[in-house]
Amino acid sequence: MNQSALVDLSDISVLCVDDDPVIRSVIRFALQRHGCQDVVLAHGGTEALDLCAGRTFNLLICDFQMSPMTGLDFLRELANTGLGEGWPVIMLSAETDPATIQGAHELGVSAWVGKPVSAQVLIEQVGTVLHRRGQISRSGQDPELQAMTERHHARLMAALSASEESLQGMKLRPREAVFLAQTLHQALDDINEHGRGLGYGLITMLAARATDLVAAMTRHPGAAARGHAGVAGALGTMITAMKRVAQNRMEGDGGVAGLKLLEMIDGLIAPVRAGLR
Repeated sequence: MNQSALVDLSDISVLCVDDDPVIRSVIRFALQRHGCQDVVLAHGGTEALDLCAGRTFNLLICDFQMSPMTGLDFLRELANTGLGEGWPVIMLSAETDPATIQGAHELGVSAWVGKPVSAQVLIEQVGTVLHRRGQISRSGQDPELQAMTERHHARLMAALSASEESLQGMKLRPREAVFLAQTLHQALDDINEHGRGLGYGLITMLAARATDLVAAMTRHPGAAARGHAGVAGALGTMITAMKRVAQNRMEGDGGVAGLKLLEMIDGLIAPVRAGLR
């Protein structure tokens, strides 16, 4: 094969499993740039299992942190059905814990690609796993791909703004705290989805804490109404922190600074959470 040619993926079939539609689009776009026209997309593990029961694939590309079935759960279920044997697997995740990655390799994962997904890195790993030589398209700098990322980021910022609006109402109308909490819960789901898709691990951890506090409000409406100011203050601090992470486009868990922020947030939440009983 001519080394100056692009990695040729025109003869392979790929199943991409990810609950994030933007990530699925990025992956399909990157594969198609290298000739792969047989790209099958699934939004979750259950759908992917049904697809695998009807045909074979040369490669699986799977998200690690899906819900309700995680990427590893999907691989376990696939193995239990007797399907997928010998199919290479590339896992996508912002997770960096060595033990987690090692456990994934023991389940048959061939390669681990970090989020946010770089089209160039993804194709490099696909080429390595499938033993394909050639150059990598600079699709990661393609305007269309960049536009996808920007749309994702804009939706994240919109969800954060919606959360701030819900909190403002909570401060002014304590009797409606539980209703507003339900509205806030949807915004937090959106924040988690877009933050995860962009690889902002710190946002997903903050969103999980905020979601837990909102769930406690829903379970204890009387306490939520009485303590609405404290709850709104704690949630406001978390949303402000998430907004700063998004504005700075901080990928991953934030390192030492991220750990210190989470410790501060946990200290702030503890007494508020105790009051919701």
